[in-house]
Amino acid sequence: MNRGETVLAGVAGLAVIGLIALTAPVIASWVTDSEAAERPSAATTSTHAPAPTDTPLPTSAATATADPGDGEYQAVGDGLVIPAQGSGGCSTWAAIHPYGDHDPSARLRGTITGLGSRSFATGTVGLDDDGQIATYTVASGDTGYGIGDRLCIDYITLLAYNGKFAPPNEIQPGDVLILRP
Repeated sequence: MNRGETVLAGVAGLAVIGLIALTAPVIASWVTDSEAAERPSAATTSTHAPAPTDTPLPTSAATATADPGDGEYQAVGDGLVIPAQGSGGCSTWAAIHPYGDHDPSARLRGTITGLGSRSFATGTVGLDDDGQIATYTVASGDTGYGIGDRLCIDYITLLAYNGKFAPPNEIQPGDVLILRP
């Protein structure tokens, strides 16, 4: 094989690998959907009241068939639907909407629940005058996901609201995150 044929074969191989990587999530969702059809529905296995099902969902291809009451998504009010995530024991999740960097129109949707210190979230919780969780002071080793899991709040909206979502502005020990806009 000459040099040109070798390069062509390599490029073709990379293209095939790329196509496989692009189709893997679609295939995985088919498998997950078929497995979900064999399991009892979330409505029959849930230990808490299901979220309202009349809230519109995001229209991306990945979420177009999701139901906010099916355990994968949760409606938190005003048409905002967030992924039901985490394993911290949260029965509901809160989110800050809209979540621009200290956006004055932002509102907390849902209820923040403090579940106590845990791996990747050992910082200090601050309370407001009404005794509700209002701030979180980041400790060494904390992660956005860990904080979200500890406080039952969507960590993406929390970090984005506090301007700490992407480098170089990631959370650092001592940062005080505002939880209630």
